[in-house]
Amino acid sequence: MASKVSQTRFILVYVTTPNERIAMEIAKTAINEKLGACANILPQMKSVYEWQGNLCEESESLLIIKTKVSQYNELEEKILRLHPHECPCIVALPIQDGHSKFLSWIEKQTS
Repeated sequence: MASKVSQTRFILVYVTTPNERIAMEIAKTAINEKLGACANILPQMKSVYEWQGNLCEESESLLIIKTKVSQYNELEEKILRLHPHECPCIVALPIQDGHSKFLSWIEKQTS
């Protein structure tokens, strides 16, 4: 049985985008520039939120990027340059445990 390794040096970066095209552009840029090892795009979701006093209901795409904590600041800057929203949802979630070979792969892909 493969062992799990506690590795808080890795994160999942959760990003909502207005559509799949923008999510794909951010994903490809992150991977090509070694800012992320892998990106998952969930093309269709509904978001409900309040913005500037208005209740909003929007169709959005969800982007999840697997990377290292040390890559976060540069990745966030890149997302902000490519994202059309004034205040995009960009949240980093720590990876507490994971398959050691997969985490090693993230390390290799983002180095």
